[in-house]
Amino acid sequence: MIWPFSKKKKELSVDEELARIRPVAAVVRHLGYDITEYGLEVAIISLDSGYSTEETASHIVVVSLARDVKETLDPERAFKLNAIGMAVLENLKIFKDAGTMRPEIWQNDSTAIGKLIFPSPETEVWIDKILSDPVSARHPVATSRIL
Repeated sequence: MIWPFSKKKKELSVDEELARIRPVAAVVRHLGYDITEYGLEVAIISLDSGYSTEETASHIVVVSLARDVKETLDPERAFKLNAIGMAVLENLKIFKDAGTMRPEIWQNDSTAIGKLIFPSPETEVWIDKILSDPVSARHPVATSRIL
């Protein structure tokens, strides 16, 4: 089976495709989100492009967090998003230190998360930048299990 956005030339069986994306879904879940069906398609694109499981999960969570921050008006929800972001940052550092996430990807994603969870004049700019990706921001890629 070839997923709609997959650039794989060789057709993979459903079991092979699921085996590739299950680890991404597990890391996304560990980071407090549930990957959507569309997020699975984005994950396949990311994996096909050479990103690791952890890098792919990080991207999905950053896009989801940006969407959540953009939609947040409630101060209690904003406080929860801050806590979620801090927990994600701790995990991403573990991935970087373990060598499963490249330092430059970690730097980019951790900077983005910091700009999202610590409100500043730049927050809106970062939200727009993250959500400008025509593929990964087209539809929700994950939903928070905590909000």
